Amino acid sequence: MIKRLTLAALLITGFCLSANAQIVTAQLNPAINAKSPAATGWRVASSVSFVYGTAEGDVSQEDDTGSMQKIGDVKYYGAAEGDGDTQPMPALAGVLKNEDFGFEIYMDNGNGVMKDVDMSYVETTYGATITTDADQADKDLRIYFAWKPLEELSLGLGYRQNVFTETLGITGTLAGSTLLESEEKTKETETGIALVASYRIADVFYLAYGMESFKKEGEFERSTEVDLTGRFTEQPSADYVDNSWTNTHMGLGVLFGEPGDTQFRAEYSLISTPESDQEAEGSKLRNYQRKKDEIYTAAEVIYSNIMLSYENRRYDYKKIEDGDGSDFNKDRLDIVTLIGVGWIQPEGINITLVSIDYQRVDEDDDTKREFYPKGWGLYASYRF
Repeated sequence: MIKRLTLAALLITGFCLSANAQIVTAQLNPAINAKSPAATGWRVASSVSFVYGTAEGDVSQEDDTGSMQKIGDVKYYGAAEGDGDTQPMPALAGVLKNEDFGFEIYMDNGNGVMKDVDMSYVETTYGATITTDADQADKDLRIYFAWKPLEELSLGLGYRQNVFTETLGITGTLAGSTLLESEEKTKETETGIALVASYRIADVFYLAYGMESFKKEGEFERSTEVDLTGRFTEQPSADYVDNSWTNTHMGLGVLFGEPGDTQFRAEYSLISTPESDQEAEGSKLRNYQRKKDEIYTAAEVIYSNIMLSYENRRYDYKKIEDGDGSDFNKDRLDIVTLIGVGWIQPEGINITLVSIDYQRVDEDDDTKREFYPKGWGLYASYRF
């Protein structure tokens, strides 16, 4: 039997261009959506925005000698459905803001995932050649309300829905014979309600803390033409057991200066997701969430309407020790670096370009795999 062929979640949602370090305060670039509803309260103007990005790179896997060898290619962004073909609109956002209240809505129609990953490699235990084609899409909706009962305090209530879809084709051959030919379709829907507070100290320092209640449901289907491995039998469409958990939001930041003048912003923030495992029940499939820490570090400065920005995002996943051995359940580390330059003004059109450097490592006792897409992103907004 071929060992650990399944790759159904090898490429599960990496990072979204819109997911930024905005837990404590809003970023100086108005086109970037807030990461928590409390940050919306610190926005200074209403706006409409769109976001687009693209990135491509290599997929590498460790061989028997410990060297990394290229096994495929990855394309990032740009799939409205998890079929590798349909193209989405750019991500759209809108903000309405006055002195006491803020409203923010963000709609990403599928840009923020590895939309297409093609890999071919030799399975080390039995020498079989495995070929995979994974096509993904990830739709994200966020609606935030913020209220400032005090000048120093922003309270935020937020709702978000994330719909992830994937079509995964897997083929295995050995000595010219087909051992495996299978297609898997996955759909996962996550919904969350967040309550976050952000407090300003001495006019320039900010602290934030909050909780987010999350629920994940989904469905899975496998169509298998050939399976001599005993692992990829036919699976009619079946639902996952519902799974729920609570994320913790926290962060600290510095922000000073007024729009139109010199401004500086820095933030260090964290979203912590606990491990949550729901066993299969009846005809419903097991549904588990790995422990995950998302750490955001960002710095921005605006001088004479010119903005320079740096952001680092670190996503650290921990495998579930009693989970299965599939690629759903590996230790994983994503490190994303964005460096940007833009034209930002208090009213009117704002444009920012960013470089994207994405490094991802999936690892367990048997396999180490790396992804390195690089590219660019465009943020455009109109403030009023």
